[in-house]
Amino acid sequence: MENEKLSPFLGKIQKHIQPPGKVLDFGVGYGRDAIPMAKLGFNIIGIDQSRKWIKQLEKEAKKDELKVRAVYGDITKFNPSDEFKLVLANMSLQFMKNKNEIKRVVEKMKSGVQVGGYNGIAIPTKTKVAIKFPSPLENVDALKEMYSDWEIIESGEDEKEFSNGLDGSYAWILAKKI
Repeated sequence: MENEKLSPFLGKIQKHIQPPGKVLDFGVGYGRDAIPMAKLGFNIIGIDQSRKWIKQLEKEAKKDELKVRAVYGDITKFNPSDEFKLVLANMSLQFMKNKNEIKRVVEKMKSGVQVGGYNGIAIPTKTKVAIKFPSPLENVDALKEMYSDWEIIESGEDEKEFSNGLDGSYAWILAKKI
């Protein structure tokens, strides 16, 4: 994967996940991660509750003839089967109502991968808040706790400039189903 075309989080996990395979992107938005991953040969299903972003993703995928299926829907109600190599939620879980709702979505993510598959999450934390929707997660330890029954490949907490121009902290994890 070419780092300059990837989100910082996806750049961190690139060495662990190689095509081919199916990827489910929770909160796909306009395809910031889906489009570069599809260009590499992954088969992408992206779900988002913004019709505007779904239309934009469909347009971009069609233009480049990519294997991307955009689904309008709510990630809290989506029930994936265990067919995915990776289920990804990059900067989307902070929109959940509380920590318990995040845990429920994480359980859905966990059920969506085959044994040997991965879950990847990046989420703003309370350590240094820079966005309108601060996460109910304190730090990376909250993610590690949710994946205590999986092999944690990598995790951390970093700072980045968010789309609003402010610096803030985010926790991230890449875990493998064993």
